[in-house]
Amino acid sequence: MSHDWLSERLEIDRVAAYVARPSRVKAIYPPPKDGASKRGDMKTSTRICAIALALLIAVATGACSAIGRVDPGGGKPPAKLSVPGVLPYAYAAGFRTETQLATAASIAIAESSLNTHARKWHPEYGYRPRSALIGVQGPASVWNSTHTQQIHSDRGLWQISSRAWPNYTDAQTDDPTRAAALAWTLSKHGTNFSPWHVYTAGLSQRHLNAAVNGFPAVLPIVRTFLASKR
Repeated sequence: MSHDWLSERLEIDRVAAYVARPSRVKAIYPPPKDGASKRGDMKTSTRICAIALALLIAVATGACSAIGRVDPGGGKPPAKLSVPGVLPYAYAAGFRTETQLATAASIAIAESSLNTHARKWHPEYGYRPRSALIGVQGPASVWNSTHTQQIHSDRGLWQISSRAWPNYTDAQTDDPTRAAALAWTLSKHGTNFSPWHVYTAGLSQRHLNAAVNGFPAVLPIVRTFLASKR
């Protein structure tokens, strides 16, 4: 979901200015009758409000700088798909035969557990360019010290590498429709699945005929899906 950080910053500043008003100080800290005590308490109250205001602005500034680096990933919230749920995306992208569709789906299961915004972080590859629009904030450990660069990662349903394919954005890899289209392109229109290690290592094939790690066997679901298209 998108985040209007400018509106949030203006609202924070508005509230901070309201809280810091002398009339609010008097309301929060009713002055005593004694004149000397009144002056002392008012000074203390003003100092407390000034500190609170400074802290509020500091937090707001830090939050806005982080939010400004985040791309919402096509405006869609993170989701976990089911096997029947991922098939329409793969089919629409071009995976139309039983073998193509079952292979594409089983790779997505093995790579991301069908999490649309999945990330596998790769600190060994260093940081992405500062210009990269980030779709998933991730933990603090995946950012540099100034929070301006994120380490490389494999992204989305089909875990498309930001290092190997930097031309594909997070907004593309995190959106099921566009990610499926990228998988279609990378697989040379469903004829070569070697870009995925889970396929070349035989890990994705385990999902074809058997229930594995909480996922049902893929082939029976693919056959039912294709039958509905006839």
